[in-house]
Amino acid sequence: MMRQAINSPKNIVIFGIPLLIVGLMVFISKTALFQMSPDYLALGITVDLLLIVPLIYFLLIRKTSIPKTTIVPFLILGILICSVILPSENQYYLTLFKVWIFPILELSIISYAIYNVRKGIKSYNLKKEHSFDFFTTLKNTCYEILPKKSVMPVVTEIAVFYYGFINWKKRIPSKNEFTYHKNSTTITLLIAVIFIVSIETFVFHILLIKWNYTVAWSFTLLSIYSGIQLFGFLKSLSKRPYKIENGKLHLHYGILSEAIINLDEIETIEISSKDIEFNKETRKLSPLGSLESHNVVIKLKNKTILNGVYGIKREFKTLAFFVDEKINFKQSVETAIFNPDAFKFISSTKTIKKNSEFELTDKQKTIKYIGLVIAISWIFGFISFSLFNTKNELSFTISMLIFSSIPALIGYILNKRQGGNWKDLGFVKPKLKNASNAFLAPFLYFGVILTIQFTLGIRTYPDWEKLGTIHELILGLILGYPLMLVLLLGEEIGWRGYLQEKLVNSFGGFKGVLILGFTWGIWHLPISLQGYNLPNHPILESFVTTPLMCIALALMIAYFGLNSKSIFIGLLLHTSNNHFGGTFLHLTETKDEFIHAMVFSTIYVVIIVLFGILYWKKQKRITVE
Repeated sequence: MMRQAINSPKNIVIFGIPLLIVGLMVFISKTALFQMSPDYLALGITVDLLLIVPLIYFLLIRKTSIPKTTIVPFLILGILICSVILPSENQYYLTLFKVWIFPILELSIISYAIYNVRKGIKSYNLKKEHSFDFFTTLKNTCYEILPKKSVMPVVTEIAVFYYGFINWKKRIPSKNEFTYHKNSTTITLLIAVIFIVSIETFVFHILLIKWNYTVAWSFTLLSIYSGIQLFGFLKSLSKRPYKIENGKLHLHYGILSEAIINLDEIETIEISSKDIEFNKETRKLSPLGSLESHNVVIKLKNKTILNGVYGIKREFKTLAFFVDEKINFKQSVETAIFNPDAFKFISSTKTIKKNSEFELTDKQKTIKYIGLVIAISWIFGFISFSLFNTKNELSFTISMLIFSSIPALIGYILNKRQGGNWKDLGFVKPKLKNASNAFLAPFLYFGVILTIQFTLGIRTYPDWEKLGTIHELILGLILGYPLMLVLLLGEEIGWRGYLQEKLVNSFGGFKGVLILGFTWGIWHLPISLQGYNLPNHPILESFVTTPLMCIALALMIAYFGLNSKSIFIGLLLHTSNNHFGGTFLHLTETKDEFIHAMVFSTIYVVIIVLFGILYWKKQKRITVE
């Protein structure tokens, strides 16, 4: 299926565009232009390969059947290419990404897999078409979110940890389930192997460490990993019994192998411990081979598949295996063949509790969201920004990125729990006119603000030399805007994508946007109380200037984006405000910080009144139409 997807013309474009950008970055790194501005271009290449390319690829596959987790190979490819094409002295940002961002992405992928497994478990509970099995649910989930070839290795590793260290609850077999570990020699064998591995690990570690420290610890860690694997395999034997259900015989040998046989495909089933010759059509369920005895042999009418460890598949027509209660098992299988309904899964009569998230009103959703975002953001923000101020640029930037992502993370989780999708979070194409107006609006009001400040003599005229050379200027404008856009995306997903429409539905258009703007403003308290924009007047910044700014921006975004429900309107305006506004202020210096704040606050009040009226009239006109 994956090969078909890649071969289609549409998906050649999907994979071709990111690869074309990758090729272009490789080409730029080898040109004389790179030698002219290696620092800036290294930053640009790093951002393109590690952020822009995966983002473009994600947007291209968003509405296709290609698993979203295939973004990871592009990310790994970007890291490898950056490591090769960039000189070591220009890999500063690549190192930052590998040390700080990549681990977060790994945890996010694992969390996403866990979330989907939990969703799969809930789906089993709701449908109740067959009994729950963690390993099967995990496989089905991973096949939806991972490339097929990587599913079984990932599933096996997770299952080893789950059965070895999490699932310790004793399982009592149902009448349609049959154990195979109680009277088998496998448990004793595996325990003996684990014991031997432990002793050998200790002995060899002592011997090897006298020769080479690295080799000794490498061997020890590998042995510990092997012991964990064996322990997980051992524990899974008691958690996955054989099962007759819905016309099928499910044969599991822990997580090492399994086969699903249609009952009407069984030709004979006999109790036998005789040695048999194994070949391509006659196999043993246990991968331990002759180390594991058998007492039941099943012969089929047609070949079927035996799934081995890490997804290795083999065909068979005759299968030998061990079962604790062989007579009862044989009789049950024969009964099920002639009367499939005898072992048909019957759903529990317990009432499944509905997801309370679906029953919340928009007002309740807004209260829950605002409470969670403010609480989590303030806890994280006050701690991190008190530890890392603007003097520690790296730590502060990372803290800012995490802080800005909190509204998006909470909005995404709540939206999913409430049955929403990406479109409900505003991932829709905006109208070109509205997007252009949103992009350009900050130039207008910043122009007015700077003109007033120049006239009052409270701000110096621009020092254009701060922009550097023409190459540095172009790179700064081209690279700075996408970087700021990525940084602010988290805020827009949360405030505009999740919250705005619910506030408008609950409190009305103008009042809802005012509440949004004020909430957005006080959300900044951990930053503004540090005096981020007004070092000498942090209280004024926190409780006057920033709330007024956020209310003004919220009304402009609501006006330009009314009836479009696209977060990209807000993202463009917000990014232009921070990027170009910040650039203008960087080129000049403030002579009187208090008057500077008053001018900004006054203009924000004018914007609030003006766009409040425009938004109210536009909303009223759309309602009438």
